[in-house]
Order: sequence, then structure tokens, then C-alpha cells
Amino acid sequence: MIAYLIDGLLVVLLLASVYTDVRYRWIPNWQTVPAFGLGIVLNGLHSGPGGLLSSLGGGLLGLAILMVPYMLGYIGGGDVKLQMAVGALVGWPFIFWALWCGAVAGGVLAIVIVARRRSIMRLVRYILYLFVDRLVWPLAALHLPASWRVKLAAYDAEKPAALSAKLPYGLAIALGVVLAAYIHHWQSP
Repeated sequence: MIAYLIDGLLVVLLLASVYTDVRYRWIPNWQTVPAFGLGIVLNGLHSGPGGLLSSLGGGLLGLAILMVPYMLGYIGGGDVKLQMAVGALVGWPFIFWALWCGAVAGGVLAIVIVARRRSIMRLVRYILYLFVDRLVWPLAALHLPASWRVKLAAYDAEKPAALSAKLPYGLAIALGVVLAAYIHHWQSP
């Protein structure tokens, strides 16, 4: 009975978060924080101390892994709290699959956004610029003609619009959970 309650809470959390993230580009705390707490309590009631530790471990792992892209400015704080709440609901072992599948889904969504904005070549030029400017110049002490440096500086000042587009990563997290659940159940006998 408690397992169905946990699954239902996960579905409601993901649907609500996807809706608010896609529509408003915001995942509110009133969705994620109670789900995190309920995930810990319900898993503790369902599986005892092992479930409690699995839930805490899943939540902390979701938090720790998404803190890096958050600190780099790629995702928002709501995405981090959503992943933490999902980790608390699904527990320690499953969160690895959900994180991996969510990263793949996020990559696919990013490619779709770049393709829709028709800025693929601008993105490729910008990535090449970053490679030359951040890796080649410092490592090889490469001195390019002044005209090249001006062109490269223009790429730095004018990031492709696809890079500044906000990706609704809550959608990627939800797709990752669904894909991980499918893989998990597909592999079980």
C-alpha cells in the first residue's frame, strides 16, 4: 500500500513540476520540499531503517550530482530540488539510472532546441572558439594574428541564442525517471 502511495506521489510531483517548468520556467519549493520529506518518511515506514537510508542516500546523491551544473549556471535551483525529491522517493540504487537517463534526455532536448532555433553552425563555431581560446592558446601559447583575435572575441561576446535558451530540465528529469523505470522493469524477469 505504501509503495503505491510513493509511486503516486512521484507521478504527481513529476507532472506538476513538468507543467510549471515548461510553462513558467520555475519549479516551486511547495512541490519539491514536501515530496522530499514525504519520500524519506514513507520509505522509512515501508522498508524500515534500510528504506530510510536508501531514501536519504538517493536524495543526497541527486542533490550532490546536480549541484555542479547548478553552480555553473546551467540549471536552476528548482531542478536540483526536484532531483533531490525524486531521489528521496525512488531511493539509492534507482537514482543512478534516473540521473543517467535524465542527462541523456537533457542532451536530446538541448539538441532539439538548437535545431529549432537553426543556430547549429553558430553553436559549432562557438564551441570551436571555446576550444581554441580556453585550451589551445593557454597550452601552446599560440599567437594568432590580431584580426583572428578580433573575430574570436566577437564569438565570445555574441553567444549563440541556443546557448542562452533556458532548457526546462524538469522535463528531462521526468523523462529520465520514466526511461529508467522502463529499463528497470524491462530487465526484471
